[in-house]
Amino acid sequence: MLLFDEVKPCIENEMNILNEYIEKSNIYGFYDIHGTFHHGNRKKLKYISDIDAECWIRFDNNLINIYKYIVKFITYITDNNYYFGSFLTGYDNRFIFNFKVKKNGNVINYDSNEIKKKIKILLDSKILNKDEYNNLIKYVKDNPTLINIEKFKLILEEYQLISWSLEDIKEGWKIHRGKKFILKDQILSRVIMTSFVLEYKKNNYCTFELNFHIYSMDKKYKNTIDNIKKYSTLYGEYDRTTNIMYYEGIFKNYVQKKYLKVFKRLRSLLTTFLLYDDDGKSTSIDKSINTVNTTFEIIKNPKYIKFIKKTRYEMRNIMLNNRIACLNQIKSRIDNIIILMDYKKSLEIKKLIIELLKDIITCCEFDSDEIEKIHEILKNKYNKKILIDSLNKLKKDIFASANNLILPDLIKYYDLLKPLLPFKIILPLPE
Repeated sequence: MLLFDEVKPCIENEMNILNEYIEKSNIYGFYDIHGTFHHGNRKKLKYISDIDAECWIRFDNNLINIYKYIVKFITYITDNNYYFGSFLTGYDNRFIFNFKVKKNGNVINYDSNEIKKKIKILLDSKILNKDEYNNLIKYVKDNPTLINIEKFKLILEEYQLISWSLEDIKEGWKIHRGKKFILKDQILSRVIMTSFVLEYKKNNYCTFELNFHIYSMDKKYKNTIDNIKKYSTLYGEYDRTTNIMYYEGIFKNYVQKKYLKVFKRLRSLLTTFLLYDDDGKSTSIDKSINTVNTTFEIIKNPKYIKFIKKTRYEMRNIMLNNRIACLNQIKSRIDNIIILMDYKKSLEIKKLIIELLKDIITCCEFDSDEIEKIHEILKNKYNKKILIDSLNKLKKDIFASANNLILPDLIKYYDLLKPLLPFKIILPLPE
């Protein structure tokens, strides 16, 4: 298993190496670790599933420079101890619709007839095939529910977001659904989300999620997170003075039945309810949380501030549950092994899988019929496709188990927080 105390020094050293590289480059920026790993408590966080990192790049009004730097950076890390997984940025605007989901779960600017017409045009233009068309159109209703809308958005996202291979990145362009897209023209449209497998020490791997953030800022300000939050223009991102991203994340993960992510985002939403002073101490309640059920006059009561702090603390401790963390790590390791199959010899892949199966049983106390099937597959001639299929089935079983573990807590805390929330959902998601 990947243990927090063992991995942390390796990652800190990696962060120093990458920051040194950035300092020597011809671009203003810096690199930082964030998320659970960065804020982890050594006494409580035993297992880690991935590393979340950010590379902040200061925009100099020259897109070619930014593009060249990203290519150079990715080439540098993949020439060393990183294995490429994915690179996502840019939108195919043929799949952009103007409706919006509000914080209360209601949809605005929604016209089912116009949406149906646009989807039919995409079919007639052969941008969508018949199956894809049918998959979309079934969620277009005259009076859609939140579930209808979010399932429709999930499919749209799959079609509209542009995924780039390592070859695409270096070429600087790709064909997506019959249309040519230039990478440098897309990098300001949304945060660049990438995924790698990091070999943090010999034959030891972890998931490395790296987002590239592009920003511009007056030259008088230094490159710090605080200055970026206060004085910069961020490209392709939500306005960080609002918390709409957390509501959207909750709704999206809810229809995906990713209950652990819903739980995490619910806690993050609570954090935005509190206002902080310059020392980072919470002082009052954010007025933006006015809801149908609760007025600001009630919420600003000190008892509510204490309630929110206590609830956040309890939810954090649940998120650090070792059984859930163990299962999450196994899911990430399965993804890593599948990526590494393109880079490593079959013998090393088999060793990684055997170690994985051992950890599932001994550390996570988890069993699945798929475990024995994978053992049998490993006894035969190496077959990448069969192994990937079986590993994905195992990951699905693990996902279901982790969901079942967190669901009672999600229901408990959702019910507890209902007076503060403008939306209503049914847990678990109705079939």
